[in-house]
Amino acid sequence: MKTTMHASEDMEKRRTQKKHKITFACDGNTCRSPMAKVVLENLMMQMGVQDVEVDSVALERPGSATHARAREAIKERYGNDLLKDHVPKLIDVESLGKLVLVMTWAQEEKLVAMLGKQADRTLVITVSQMILPAIEPGQRNDFGRDITDPYDGSLDDYRKCLSTLERYISESQGRILKIARDGLYAGCWSRKERPKACPICGSSRVVPLGYGLPTEVGMAEHEWFRMIGRDPPYEFGGCCVGLPGEPHWHCCNCRHEWADEQAADHKHKKSEGGKSA
Repeated sequence: MKTTMHASEDMEKRRTQKKHKITFACDGNTCRSPMAKVVLENLMMQMGVQDVEVDSVALERPGSATHARAREAIKERYGNDLLKDHVPKLIDVESLGKLVLVMTWAQEEKLVAMLGKQADRTLVITVSQMILPAIEPGQRNDFGRDITDPYDGSLDDYRKCLSTLERYISESQGRILKIARDGLYAGCWSRKERPKACPICGSSRVVPLGYGLPTEVGMAEHEWFRMIGRDPPYEFGGCCVGLPGEPHWHCCNCRHEWADEQAADHKHKKSEGGKSA
């Protein structure tokens, strides 16, 4: 079944209008990452998104050309040979935006090591880690699953790979675009006066506490941060709202919780040797 058709010249026109950047990466940039790029660009055009640029690169030695079966699978699905002009290229770590999507855990580890301190501003994550995990155990087992390289496989292998990319990217497109534009935590802090450090342990991993009954989606989003190894943008404080003396802040390091007016009573102390007491 074919999906919405977009001419390659239309894609090129939109690319010139973008400023935020998303990069897909795989080993040789001959099939998985260029197919993923086409998928996201097609979704963005359907949504009218024009402020985001999508790129695809190789983490290792780039291939000589796009794999013929990748081109065939894309043409079959989108009604146009949208990969005919694609030239595989090596990653340039200096030109990355806020988000890089890779295909496997091994690629994620390799790129994070390559980026070093730059990994603090560029989130590297697998495509399948972008989907929300199931709240109920056993409901979903594809979160974090590697996307197998179809290289030199049959056309059906490429079709399956493309279908998997379409499912994961379409399901998480909103999250992908938000991170590309604003970063992982932008807009998450509900209070401008967020403390710079925990008054007990001195950690900067301080997040606000939220009160009220969380929604199912809110719980899944909260769990998503934990499963990608990042602190959530907030912690649940409880179902009751407006109770006297309720804490406002949570430390993800020592799990201490405190109210604004209590911070002065719990100053972070250091021993004579300069280490935290």
